[in-house]
Amino acid sequence: MMKQLLAFLVLMFSCSTLLTAQDTLDVAPGQATLETAINNDVNADGSRKNPNRVYKLESGGAYLMVSKIIFEDASATLTIVSPEGGKKALIVPSVDKDGNGPVQTIGDITGSLKLKNLYVVGKSTAGHFIDGLFYMHTDNQRVETENCVFDMVYRTYFDYMDVSDGAVLKTVNTYFRDLDDTEQQWGARVMEIKSPADTIWMENTTISNAGIGLVMQGSVVDFFYVNHCSFINAFRYPLLVHYFEEGYITNNLFVNGNMMGECPNIYKSGQDPDGLHHGMITVDTLEAGHYYNPGDLISMDDVKVYVADNINYYNPLLDHYYNGEYNDVGDYPVSQLGWFVTGVVPVENTPTVWMNDRTAAFFTDYANIKEENNHNYDLDPQLVTPGIASKEVVDHMASYMRNRYGFYEELVLDRNWNFGDRDALTVPGIETEDGNGIYKISDLVEDFTPQNAAAVSNIDGFKIGALHWIDSEMAQWDSEKGMKKVLQGYDGTLGVEERINESQHGFSLGQNHPNPFSATTSISFTVPRSSHVTLKVYDVAGREVTTLVDGVRSTGTHSIELDASGLHRGLYFYRLKSGEFSQTRKLILAK
Repeated sequence: MMKQLLAFLVLMFSCSTLLTAQDTLDVAPGQATLETAINNDVNADGSRKNPNRVYKLESGGAYLMVSKIIFEDASATLTIVSPEGGKKALIVPSVDKDGNGPVQTIGDITGSLKLKNLYVVGKSTAGHFIDGLFYMHTDNQRVETENCVFDMVYRTYFDYMDVSDGAVLKTVNTYFRDLDDTEQQWGARVMEIKSPADTIWMENTTISNAGIGLVMQGSVVDFFYVNHCSFINAFRYPLLVHYFEEGYITNNLFVNGNMMGECPNIYKSGQDPDGLHHGMITVDTLEAGHYYNPGDLISMDDVKVYVADNINYYNPLLDHYYNGEYNDVGDYPVSQLGWFVTGVVPVENTPTVWMNDRTAAFFTDYANIKEENNHNYDLDPQLVTPGIASKEVVDHMASYMRNRYGFYEELVLDRNWNFGDRDALTVPGIETEDGNGIYKISDLVEDFTPQNAAAVSNIDGFKIGALHWIDSEMAQWDSEKGMKKVLQGYDGTLGVEERINESQHGFSLGQNHPNPFSATTSISFTVPRSSHVTLKVYDVAGREVTTLVDGVRSTGTHSIELDASGLHRGLYFYRLKSGEFSQTRKLILAK
């Protein structure tokens, strides 16, 4: 556990001290004010006057960039913030006074980068996409984002391709919205790196309409922590990662991941290391070539991987695409791609598996590689804003996806499945795309809150997915406690009593007995004081099946019997609620 705690303490310490230890320069809104303030803050020899100065933007201010930020100090951190609690400052590429531009990237950064409470747009006011938002240079640098929204980028937000070793990416309460790449199916990503990384930490982060969420291909990640994140509509893989020393993928929502599907003519040609279905979750053997320093190679017996309490779901409307409705009559179409395969090949897409046979074998063969409580296509989270709203949206997506396979006669560019209006001239407001700014991510027009009562984490009791869509849960979130729960889950020490006594005010819900059961089963629960409680049973679709308790119960432990004579066999959930307390467990009817 020492590595996890050290990683956590280092990241937390850097965040807590960054704004208090350094001086601050206020930057007024306007055209070119941001890059001018940063680029000109240098001495005569070009060195930074104060390398770790914090550039503070006005709440809700609009900063139009006509040239890129150039920050060159490998020992320093460029920090751009707007005040907490206020509207997010807007950063958007523009054109200069003569109409020239737009700027091709927001920044070339030789050093580390910290962004907080910002709304950053990757499309210029002239309608051009920015080809990569921030380019990171030199090894052992970090990017940290907190309370940010990044909207409409082309290709990638953070390009680490010049970084050979020691990269760190940490995103907390951040939304990467409506990415794009009209040239190839793998584009449109948050992070691109193909070298060893020290830490990738994503917590309460949402990525929507991406090509690939994270590209960590062919190299090891020392510490990989993805907790309470939502991946909505990924044309390819939300997490293209194979190699972990420590990896924790927990409490995440994967909706319509790898929509393009898996085609054997492609994945057998090198997409997966063993020519298998890639899968949403992948693990492979560590080898010396995955490291910057081959001497750092560790045994698979020393690897730690924990995949738990995730929901993987795709909208059944995509079956029109997978079942061949858009294919040529009587035959599959052929791909015209020149990479992965030589010549044209048929494309026979099927939905992506949760994990391939190789990955599943790791979870079976190694006690240190663990998986539990995951839902694979069996639980509809019932998002307030669905990833796919209609068959018409699938029609457009299918054309887009087929074009990505090389059917170049098909192309729909309107991207009507995006959640924003893709217009850099409009400023998002509360529940509108044409407003005057937002305070928090839940102000946006979309809402990825799971409405299914069964979409609750066994690890910490919160809703599965990014919590920034649910103001009440985000207000209760504690990062340190959240990580502690994940580590306890991996170690097998996450018991009901500890979870309840620590964070749920003494309420507890016991596991039904027997389980599985064939006719009746007993459910017990504990009430710390006389309280009104409800105990309800739901099916896997989140529909209420029956109410077992709805009334005041006195202090102590209570037991109630569930008669399942009128139910079909299968998986069900039961949920105890009282005030802010809520806990959900599973039961299996096996008659």
